[in-house]
Amino acid sequence: MNVARQITDISFKYPQKLSVICPKKGNKSYSSYNFHDLEVRINQFSNQLEHLGIKKKDKVLVFIKPNLDFAAIVFSLFKIEAVAVFIDPGMGKNKLLAAIEESEANVLIGISKVHILRRVFKKSFKNIKLFLTNSKSSFFAKSIYKNIDKVSHIYSDNETASSELAALLYTSGGTGKPKGVLYTHDIFIKQTQKLKNEFNLTHNDVDLAGFPLFAMFTLSMGMSSVIPYMDPARPAMANPKELVKNIKDHNVTFVAGSPAIWSRMVEMCIDKNIRLDSVKYFVMFGAPISYSTHEKFSKILSNGSTYTPYGATECLPVSNISGKEILGNWTQDELVGKGICVGRALENVEVKVIKISEGAVEAQDIRECKEFEIGEIIVSSSTVTSGYFNLENKTALSKIYDKDKLWHRMGDTGYFDSESRLWFTGRVAHSFTIGFNKYFPIPIEQFFLSIKTITKVAFVKVKEHQTALIVEGDKSSLVEIKDTIYKNSLKVDHILFHPSFPVDIRHNIKVDRAALAKWALKKVKDNK
Repeated sequence: MNVARQITDISFKYPQKLSVICPKKGNKSYSSYNFHDLEVRINQFSNQLEHLGIKKKDKVLVFIKPNLDFAAIVFSLFKIEAVAVFIDPGMGKNKLLAAIEESEANVLIGISKVHILRRVFKKSFKNIKLFLTNSKSSFFAKSIYKNIDKVSHIYSDNETASSELAALLYTSGGTGKPKGVLYTHDIFIKQTQKLKNEFNLTHNDVDLAGFPLFAMFTLSMGMSSVIPYMDPARPAMANPKELVKNIKDHNVTFVAGSPAIWSRMVEMCIDKNIRLDSVKYFVMFGAPISYSTHEKFSKILSNGSTYTPYGATECLPVSNISGKEILGNWTQDELVGKGICVGRALENVEVKVIKISEGAVEAQDIRECKEFEIGEIIVSSSTVTSGYFNLENKTALSKIYDKDKLWHRMGDTGYFDSESRLWFTGRVAHSFTIGFNKYFPIPIEQFFLSIKTITKVAFVKVKEHQTALIVEGDKSSLVEIKDTIYKNSLKVDHILFHPSFPVDIRHNIKVDRAALAKWALKKVKDNK
């Protein structure tokens, strides 16, 4: 079945129900489509894009900011059986340009800024033959809006095999080269069902999607989806007052996105005694969520809780846990040094923790770890993607073929506790060995995050037998840092203060540890 068929079905069931709701300039009022309007718009864009030259299986690079038509354009690409290519522009210029070239996209739909970029960096866009823009008019490309209101409201689509490729979703490249994950129509549909079941969502729910593509799931459930008034390229700069307005104006019940979007909002709500009474599920993902974050949100969510689902672009969702469960089971001090609890595996999702291996793993070589023993996390689920585009070696390294079962190696380390809860201790690539000891960053970094003058920390290896604790925060914390190291017998050879950690734009919280490790090594050498 085609992903877009879900919208068609809902448009028959609930034609007058609001689908997409978009703030107008200044966030004073809203534009919206009901589900009938959305289906019509999808059909119009489907006919328009085919008329402009997009064919089945064409790879279409999508660089569009969230707006009233964002969902309609994406679903129209699914409907005409093109392959939508999504690459995070926040991964850095060099990685971005390399990913564009390697995606082999032959069509571009983008804002004017992207069309200027492709004229400067022609090599990266060499495969693209058809240039389109979602601007009403442009000197650089054909507008997909030209005479759009005159285009037919009906689209005669063929039955799509669920195994057909629907999209390439590129990883952020936080621990290496960005990779295009193969998403079939079936994967999207099954992910939607798992999320719907896990959070008991119905067509009566309303979401605020801090991560634009998440709206594809909620709209497919028949939920209304509000576009937050913010720049998705700068999540940490979102105006908290405007976000609260979006939530309250529409009685939002489900909020999703990076914690960086909401950190200022929760502080403002606590300071001004604002409660978000309508919100049942406040879902944050993309990076570990601190105990204090759950604690703060518990003060403003009168009828709901925070949730931190665990997963990856290659496989999601995997597990889930609520802030209520975390706050109800442990104090902050009890969690220090243990890692991040990401909850129990979802229904019909199998998770194992196995011995860490640098090379490929065969099914017969799987060696499971004991309770509380840190190892590598692998997952088998109906939402495990088959591999990466044009990266056979990377696919072979990331998958384990076990008869009729496919396992994905998450690239993360962790362990199970005695209650079958999974704990995250960092990326495999960020762990390191010194002598006979293996070090995992997250548990060690937790010892320092309670120090009030520290905003971020990173524990890295800088020399053959030396480590460094890199700190973003006030240097007045040095005495407390040294005291913490001494009390807990931690191996920290160097304490370095960094003015501002390099982080990804998508979540504004994932730290580029490789860049920090290089910086630390240089600082250590310079300080000799």
